[in-house]
Amino acid sequence: MFNSNSKIGRLALVGAVLMMVTAAAGVAFAAAPTVDTETADTSQESDLTDGGTQTYNATTSSNLSWIADSNNSKVVVEQNSTTLFTATPDHYDHNASGNEDYYYNVSLADDGSDYSGIDVGANENVTLNVTLINNTEANDPDETNLTFTFANGDEMAWINADTTKTESSVGGILSTLNVFSSGDSVPAAQSEESTTITNNTDTVEVSVASSNLSDALSESTTDKSEGALILSAPTMAGDSYLPVVYQSASDGPEWIDTDEDAYAVLSEDGSTLTVNNADALADDSGTTELDMTVTGNEALGFRNTFSMLRSYDAGYGAAASTAATAVDLNGEPEWDEEA
Repeated sequence: MFNSNSKIGRLALVGAVLMMVTAAAGVAFAAAPTVDTETADTSQESDLTDGGTQTYNATTSSNLSWIADSNNSKVVVEQNSTTLFTATPDHYDHNASGNEDYYYNVSLADDGSDYSGIDVGANENVTLNVTLINNTEANDPDETNLTFTFANGDEMAWINADTTKTESSVGGILSTLNVFSSGDSVPAAQSEESTTITNNTDTVEVSVASSNLSDALSESTTDKSEGALILSAPTMAGDSYLPVVYQSASDGPEWIDTDEDAYAVLSEDGSTLTVNNADALADDSGTTELDMTVTGNEALGFRNTFSMLRSYDAGYGAAASTAATAVDLNGEPEWDEEA
């Protein structure tokens, strides 16, 4: 006979009551999200799965589909410790027949354009880490982790310039005469990174959004109009300086052949530097390792500017007059340790 007065009996009674209350309320315990790999119940099926591969393609995209038991689910894609993509999408379907499943999908471009800050060279593979979060409103939400490979082609390369050196020296004695003074409130900053390119690599995208180089490059664009040549953002590919223009080269200097010459475009906010016609920097055969040095808020200098313009077939007069506006009265900055 059931004895409700005993300790065991009282515990059993409490447990039974809790089970009945839970069942009556329709409460279900939270569970970790799962990747949706079927279309029997839904219209989407995940192209990206644990251990799978996303292959570069300039015109297609891949679905990342998952199931959660919350309508506040989230996805985060990372490379090492850098967040490349995050989204809290609306669920596109809901199964309320007892299991309270919510179905989610995000479409990720196969050309890598959704991965802000990715670092991968031409024809290289990198591992991306995905975290599916069940309920963003929970204190300790259930999560599911998976990885997949991003297999890059040779049309593009990406550099994440998240480590930079910052100027530590005080402005030189003539700094008050220099429009690119080392005494500016925004110090000069520099990144030295490398990637791989081939004879088919059209673009190298350098992201500086996560470093103080972004502020320095943004300072370099002060009072610049679209197409203007920026002489306070020295950019080297190997041992050669590249001309840097603001936002677009369509209205840039006439001595830049935008169909063949390698040149760089700095975004409006200073967070991205894009090298165009990168194949002009590649060796004649195979894969080339490309060293990129990008500096912000520091004058290119007369000699470097003159030599750069002449290498792009600018006339002597144009080269000299332009170089005169880039005189560096402070010399090479003293750099702090990389951070």
